[in-house]
Amino acid sequence: MPVSGEFPTLEIEVRDSSRLDEAEAFARQTGIPLVSSSRVPVGRHRVVFLDDGIELWDHDCIRRGTRVDFTQIDTRIATGNISKNQPLAKAIGRNAAHILDATAGFGHDAMLLACMGFTITAIERNPLIHLLIQDGVQRASTDSVLGPIINTRFDLKFGDAITHIQDTEHPIDVIYLDPMFESGKSRSALPKKPAQILRDVVGEDADSTDLLMVANASAKRVVVKRTDNDPPLSGVPTHTIKGKIVRYDVYINT
Repeated sequence: MPVSGEFPTLEIEVRDSSRLDEAEAFARQTGIPLVSSSRVPVGRHRVVFLDDGIELWDHDCIRRGTRVDFTQIDTRIATGNISKNQPLAKAIGRNAAHILDATAGFGHDAMLLACMGFTITAIERNPLIHLLIQDGVQRASTDSVLGPIINTRFDLKFGDAITHIQDTEHPIDVIYLDPMFESGKSRSALPKKPAQILRDVVGEDADSTDLLMVANASAKRVVVKRTDNDPPLSGVPTHTIKGKIVRYDVYINT
């Protein structure tokens, strides 16, 4: 059961009656209250269940909020972000068979990697963010291109990444980390609005150095996404691959 007051700025609204049971179940899981339709108060965020998806709204939202929409990804192979010549793919390594994204966020990088041909398990411990990713996955599963990718190479799980890593019985080739800090800079590859909301809702990943330690003890390669101005999360990376606005610190463990 959630701790009382764990989500003090969040509320839930249902705008499609067919989703009432789903919304009520989420309210019971998290302790977030259900409210009637109205303008979102300043300083609060609202989970809105619509007929075609689930969105996160704040006071500035009038007709549309933030949703996870994987169909916006350009899935043409070898073009744009899907090319394995991109810094993210180079950091992961071409021969990786199984990647664990231990800090999924909105799932954007995990889905990019799945579209590149990698097999991904994405872990998200925040129940709201997990709900939004799951909603995005369900809608994308009907897409003619993304559907087969999701069914064969993308697995979303809810829970604590450290526990998952320690309990897994299957070998993990690469563990990918994109921890959130108070500055929100580590998510700067996201559009401004989703990045701001993700920072507001998730807050700081205070245990990120512990997660890196467990990851380094469990995988041959660990990749940590950072901004150019951030120091390494911990220790000295084996090498670094730089992108336009972020870099990837790579730890090779023998």
